[in-house]
Amino acid sequence: MSNKIQLATLRQNFAQCVFTHQVQEAAANRNFKTSDKYSKINIGLVAGVLVMLVLQSVYQDAGWYTALGSGLAIGEILFLIVQQTFNVDQKAVLHKNAALQYMTLRDQYPSLISDVSSGLLAADEYKSRRDHLSTQYEVVSKLSPQTDYTDYLRAQKSLGLTGDDEQYTWSDTEINRFLPKELHSNK
Repeated sequence: MSNKIQLATLRQNFAQCVFTHQVQEAAANRNFKTSDKYSKINIGLVAGVLVMLVLQSVYQDAGWYTALGSGLAIGEILFLIVQQTFNVDQKAVLHKNAALQYMTLRDQYPSLISDVSSGLLAADEYKSRRDHLSTQYEVVSKLSPQTDYTDYLRAQKSLGLTGDDEQYTWSDTEINRFLPKELHSNK
């Protein structure tokens, strides 16, 4: 296999790894934002329950404080059940961990691209390192939590990619944006 084909393959795999890392980052950010909203709602409900308890003790004649306080307490309990059921905190951490694994994998590609560009690798060493990266990518992908379309779009936007359609291949210009200038394609 020629260096040109090896480089093209590595660059495509690298770009996919960069993109997948960014999709997982977007999913983590989405879930962290949702978790933050849940926390604020939870604080508001607890504060409302506490205010109602104080008002009930001060105005013992007014039964509507008791009714309102009970309603807020029930709302808080239901909200806690929703939080525990959907557990966005854990989802956010899982996405962040997946993103970090993709980032670690992504950071291994430039050195391999450099070695192939320089002609420093024998064919069997290239194949071994390439296969190792492919296997790692596959393992991380299987263990990564599911993302959604909004994560995909946010990743495209954050990487400066255009269009809403899914891209299965990357242009040299797009890949060059992810690599140091010394590793840009000269096409």
